[in-house]
Amino acid sequence: KVEEDYNLEDLLQKLLVPNPTKRISWEEFFEHNFFKQKLLGDVTKKDFEEVVQKYPKLQGNLGSIEIEECYDKDLNMYGEVIKGTKTLHGRGIYISKSLGVLVKGYFFDGKQNGKSEMIFSDGGHFEGEFLNGEKFGKGKEVFPNGNEYEGDYKNGLLDGFGIFKYNNGNYYEGEFKCDSRYGKGTFYNKTLGQKYECNWMNDLKHGKGTVYFDNGKKIEGNWKNGIRDGEFKLYKNKDVNEFKVEIFQNGVKKATK
Repeated sequence: KVEEDYNLEDLLQKLLVPNPTKRISWEEFFEHNFFKQKLLGDVTKKDFEEVVQKYPKLQGNLGSIEIEECYDKDLNMYGEVIKGTKTLHGRGIYISKSLGVLVKGYFFDGKQNGKSEMIFSDGGHFEGEFLNGEKFGKGKEVFPNGNEYEGDYKNGLLDGFGIFKYNNGNYYEGEFKCDSRYGKGTFYNKTLGQKYECNWMNDLKHGKGTVYFDNGKKIEGNWKNGIRDGEFKLYKNKDVNEFKVEIFQNGVKKATK
């Protein structure tokens, strides 16, 4: 393997260590050879050729604008630009050392449009669709803390259907709105051994839902802003239609039937 590929693989392996105490530290991350040679280095023609191969030109999307290939070492960019300017318009790649981000993909009038990807010096990575410089459409993101999301975006936020995997083994699969769980969705809490199938609002359980326990028990009821409110049925086994009833008001149990 070339040194570049080895360094990237080595960094990814160290980031994916499950035990946070053994995972690569913040200081070690920024000192890794991958960033010394690649992310905080210079954009090259080879980098641009890789973008050209990965992101084929979108026919009919450039309009009547005439473009040319441009390399600017000071701006650390290489790509297709509007002729006579240094405005990316087509396929391109650039590095912002001040923000610690490498951006490559498809651009329109200087903004990311279409498929593109971003690699951050804090360990984050995003690959997906953009519109006018914002994440918009399908995308997949790995966060610095090891959380992962794959699904819909709108105006740069999680919005639509998606799957969010937490670094502790928990996950949520369902609807999002403005970066929050909002609508129908399923949340599995690995630590507690519980799976919630219910409605959500602003990241809180809100409305009718069911909780399934790993030991076979089941609860059906209604939540309001994350707390129990109303009648709850407690089943000894999810496959048996026998239950007792508990009445809650604003999270406080008032009665048992």
